[in-house]
Amino acid sequence: MANIYLGDQAIGTVAAVLNTADATATAADILKDKTAYVGNDKITGTMNNNGAVSQTLAAGGSYTIPEGYHNGGGKVTAQTLAAQTDGTATATQILSGQTAYVDGVKVTGTMANNGAVSSAINAGGSYTIPAGYHNGSGKVTGNSLASQTSATAAAGDIASGKTAWVNGAKVTGNASLPTKVSVSIDTSELVRDTMYCYNYNHAKSTLAEYLKVSGVTPGKAYLVYYGATLIGYAVCYYSQRIYIYSVGYISTSGELIPVKDLTFYQL
Repeated sequence: MANIYLGDQAIGTVAAVLNTADATATAADILKDKTAYVGNDKITGTMNNNGAVSQTLAAGGSYTIPEGYHNGGGKVTAQTLAAQTDGTATATQILSGQTAYVDGVKVTGTMANNGAVSSAINAGGSYTIPAGYHNGSGKVTGNSLASQTSATAAAGDIASGKTAWVNGAKVTGNASLPTKVSVSIDTSELVRDTMYCYNYNHAKSTLAEYLKVSGVTPGKAYLVYYGATLIGYAVCYYSQRIYIYSVGYISTSGELIPVKDLTFYQL
């Protein structure tokens, strides 16, 4: 309040008037529901009171701060890298020299980069594929059958009805094999009842002059075996007369071979 004077005499009072003509605020500049005078007018504010606003952001995300008043207690927080890079890969599962983040940790790969690995294998062989990355252009190739069956036999060199692979082709044989014949050796008429088994260069190389054998055919030749060992060949010149010629030896001990244990195969 202010006094009103007439000369030196106070004759009354009057309320002081504040001039607000120079104020510039608008309702949007004043907190919501709060009032103020601007240009001598009372204005009710419309500015939102956001208080303490908090937000969490992931990498690459953003948060638009709401229009209005903030009391300084709000916070925008970035999530941890571990929370945003959860994974299971280890260094051995990442290509060598390359890096990646796993559970917030930067990992440098150790996986070998094999590129295009190639190999050739033979039948029955195998190739161990190296551990690591392959670019899809590598090849494991089986060598041709011809390169694995290099041989010289013809059909006439293979037993009739039997098959073999020669230079990549399957060959059916047509050769006649010696046939085992059933014979009976007459031990009562032997030139020699035992046969020496020395090397054919030995002085006693003739195994037998002749044997009397039934079951052989004149004019035919025979292979003579003692057990599983070929000891000579024989020719039947006359009926039941067979001559045996040495082709080698049975042992180096000089042991004698019983004639009755010989086996004959007709050629």
